[in-house]
Amino acid sequence: MKRPTVLLVLILFLPIQVQERHSVANLSASGFATSRSAEPLQALAEYVEIIKSRGQNTDDQGVLIESLDGRELLAEHNANVTFNPASVMKLATSLVALAKLGPDYRYRTNVFAGGPIDPATRTLDGDLILEGSADPMFSLYDSQEVALQISRLGISHVTGALRIAGQFYYFANGYHSNLSPETSATKLRAAFNHAGIRIDGDVVFGPQSGTLLLSHYSDPLASILLFQNAHSSNAVAEVVGVSVGGPQGIQDYLVRTVGLNESDIFVGRASGLDFNRITPRATIKVLER
Repeated sequence: MKRPTVLLVLILFLPIQVQERHSVANLSASGFATSRSAEPLQALAEYVEIIKSRGQNTDDQGVLIESLDGRELLAEHNANVTFNPASVMKLATSLVALAKLGPDYRYRTNVFAGGPIDPATRTLDGDLILEGSADPMFSLYDSQEVALQISRLGISHVTGALRIAGQFYYFANGYHSNLSPETSATKLRAAFNHAGIRIDGDVVFGPQSGTLLLSHYSDPLASILLFQNAHSSNAVAEVVGVSVGGPQGIQDYLVRTVGLNESDIFVGRASGLDFNRITPRATIKVLER
């Protein structure tokens, strides 16, 4: 008989609370429930033996195995118990971002002149304003590209401040960390200065105003999420989360649109850092979307 294609989710963390465990169909000697109609799942049996050999309790594990079309439940154990998903939470963040923004969405960073430009002296008499939109991967390379465009527009000296409007984050160390708004602005100013854009004033935060000079676009969201999930980048996931309403925005979408029960999901961080919880059954629903 042809084996069914299966989707396997194993959550290997302690549950948030002890609650009644229940299963379906026949309960095997290992404590895991399996479907009467399914052939024995060797992978599950091997997994159980590995857990036991490590001296761990299978009651602290969550398993749900079903066919890819979702029509056949092959095995489950603690499928409705909440566990710490760690970086699996990034998949939920990705789902919400794709649904709200679309795979072709590009984050836009605008630069404005807050005063007149003297082409003879290449001087902007006023603030240089950068308006961010929570670009998750704005880096040194991007700042250098923006500085080059500013220079080509005839500006190498700014008499005012570098004013940051909107949500701007700067990434360093190969995108492994995202910086605070204050540090991000300081890094941006240093990059501009290194590229030959001298700014007399301080870094300040305020509203967007002035004349639009240029717009810088990120890679498509689909590419950003591919990087995020392939590298399990907490930094990228955190800022993607900001762009879709933060942890509460992610949780609200999963409950109201995906149809998860409020008791099945808690999003504390978009990246999966710190305290987050989800059941194996809810995880399957996210993957099915």
